[in-house]
Amino acid sequence: KIVQEIYTSEKSYYESLSLIDKHFVQQITFNSRVGQNKYLEEGEIPKAFGNINAIINLSKELLAEFDERLIKNWNPHQKIGDIFIKYAPFFMIYSVYCENFEATQKYLKSCQTRNPLFKEFMTQVNKVHNLDIVSLQIMPVQRIPRYKLLLEELIKSTLTDHPDFSDLQNAIIQISRIADIVNNSIHNNDSDQNKKLVLLSSKLKGLGEDLIQPHRTMILEDQVWIQKKTGSPFYFVLFS
Repeated sequence: KIVQEIYTSEKSYYESLSLIDKHFVQQITFNSRVGQNKYLEEGEIPKAFGNINAIINLSKELLAEFDERLIKNWNPHQKIGDIFIKYAPFFMIYSVYCENFEATQKYLKSCQTRNPLFKEFMTQVNKVHNLDIVSLQIMPVQRIPRYKLLLEELIKSTLTDHPDFSDLQNAIIQISRIADIVNNSIHNNDSDQNKKLVLLSSKLKGLGEDLIQPHRTMILEDQVWIQKKTGSPFYFVLFS
């Protein structure tokens, strides 16, 4: 079940990120080259979307590896830990993305403010294709913690004498190290408000919508003990 989730999760992730390239980056790039009324200058696109194309390409390669091992050639003795070890150095591009995440969000917003034509384009993409750019752009911030969680769940179900056990242990160590670097990049470069939202969004699952929204701010957060309840306290966060 966990192995299947690793594949389906990557497939869904890749398909979602590809929407950024197809409906936003490619269209804006084309407009910047041939349009009389430009949404953005071509050189501004990386400032608004970061290194998202590098992450998309990495996910595409990873998905191909998963497809070969987990779909086409699956067997109970199949390995996957070595794939994560192989790609671990390349996951460092997530650090760059997360480090610049707040800056790209601010730049994208400022571009829409100063250019009504660009704002209309973004609104139409949202309306026609039901795509919220903020919800899509937050996905890479959440991805490395997700890899770590999936690997931790997988090793719980893996016997110690399985040929993948040692590689899974090594993969978890490497992915955990990268997760720490990504979290540090968020801590060091985001404002307090956005930093908290990004970190919460990367840790929580099962929400009806992404925490990060243009209109949303954090009003209050606190630890609460419920009367007549024992065990760990509840952690409450109030948003606008």
